[in-house]
Amino acid sequence: MGIARIRDGNITVIHSLGILLNRDRGVEEITLANFLQAARNVGVFRTKSIDGALISDRAMYYLGRPFDWSFNIFDDSRIYCTELLFVVLKTVAPEIKLSTTIVDHFNWEIIPLDSISNSDYFDEIFYIGLNEK
Repeated sequence: MGIARIRDGNITVIHSLGILLNRDRGVEEITLANFLQAARNVGVFRTKSIDGALISDRAMYYLGRPFDWSFNIFDDSRIYCTELLFVVLKTVAPEIKLSTTIVDHFNWEIIPLDSISNSDYFDEIFYIGLNEK
């Protein structure tokens, strides 16, 4: 999951990536082409009430934060993929609530992707499966 940022005709994606071999990787901004190379599916969702530039500008604040391997949504010193949108929305649109779910085995409260895709706060622009397995 990433947040698109459009500036001067260039599209980048701000996202948080965790790689087991490089545990310090985290929130970064990459080109859309690079993001799509790793994507298994692509969905574009837009908030109904908040300007996307406001969201992407706030996401830039979190660049460099390490990946959150403990999946703790209550501490934004480390951020996992869907948590990035969660922490951004807490600041720019606190009225938007993303649903959470509990991962029983670990007792983690996480933000699942369907909290965005099934939310009344977002419009689906399009969705396509690229590399579904």
